[in-house]
Amino acid sequence: MRKYIHIALGIVFACSSCRDIVVENTLQNVFEVFWTTMNEYYVYFEEKGVDWDSMYVACAPRARQVRTDAELLSLLHEMIIPLRDEHVAIGTDDTVVYSKRVRYSSENKEYYSPYLGALNSVREAKDIWGESWDDGWDEVCWLVSGDYVQQCSPDGKRCPYKFTNERSMILLFVMDDFYGYDLSTTLNNYKKVLVQYLQKEFPILNHKKGIVLDLRANKGGYGENVCNFVSCFYTGKKDLFYSYFKEDAAHSAMENKFVTSMAGSGLVDENIPVMLLVDRYTYSAANLCAFIMADLPNVTLIGERTGGGGGGRHDVSLPNGWVLSYTESKFYSMDDMDMELGVEPDIYVPYDEELEKNGDVLFERAVGCIDSILLNHDPQYR
Repeated sequence: MRKYIHIALGIVFACSSCRDIVVENTLQNVFEVFWTTMNEYYVYFEEKGVDWDSMYVACAPRARQVRTDAELLSLLHEMIIPLRDEHVAIGTDDTVVYSKRVRYSSENKEYYSPYLGALNSVREAKDIWGESWDDGWDEVCWLVSGDYVQQCSPDGKRCPYKFTNERSMILLFVMDDFYGYDLSTTLNNYKKVLVQYLQKEFPILNHKKGIVLDLRANKGGYGENVCNFVSCFYTGKKDLFYSYFKEDAAHSAMENKFVTSMAGSGLVDENIPVMLLVDRYTYSAANLCAFIMADLPNVTLIGERTGGGGGGRHDVSLPNGWVLSYTESKFYSMDDMDMELGVEPDIYVPYDEELEKNGDVLFERAVGCIDSILLNHDPQYR
């Protein structure tokens, strides 16, 4: 695997074109380090149709004329916009500029689901859990089953909310993101928490008829969390996806194929229908989840093509302390689909603002699909 790069003021910038050169903190050197880092390690120039060498020819003279940080940041931002890649960004002490800013539909799921919309008043009453309501746990997931909604955290805290749900054997599982739960712990500790949490919750949540998994407006997170989550839905060892990293500065030099595999826990019976709700805001790690889940025989994707974000992101520091983020690897499904382009759903249902005012269209479509599957395979539901 490629070596990670670390750039800091007053140390050597380790790249093939400027090895053994001390990089000073000047505006022009920041530009050069930025361009060279992207040139040697960014992986999607060809797919994005961006000629990075021509970009240098056009922008290097302008970089020599900049006099302030603001002018330089504006120039670098202009250079990354054509990449249309949310994983590419430049962060300063007080701002972040993106190549592409995905406008997530909502910070939480009440935008979509009438069931979770009922939780608005509960979320505002923060004295339910005291300070713990704001500790990040409420951003993990929501589970709807039987006659109640519950938001659970791995430490056992719950917030139930009563509502009427005649579909008591269908579990609505809303994943807001795939980030960690407690940033004070290491990734190796908290990446397993989700599975441990589900191992405790799934047996007591009624999902005999099926599961509706909602990944709409899920902005992503950690790939390790995705793999652990998906492993609940199959048994035996399974190849989930593969990735490529660049080996040298050539933009097409993608070598060293790495296959990610994981043994499944079979927490969810493979005969239970799973409807996966996706949209254009299903991005990054959520996009990865959609690709992997689409390969399972009992999973049906419903909604819009996912938003892409098909690679691993890496962060480096520029000489002035700014942080450059870029896509360092390409992810592919096991049937060789480039995840950067997103995945098409099995059932295409575009978002319609007017229709959504009357209820959750995708959820109703998912329930209809589950009912249809059960009618065709199990006489007791006729």
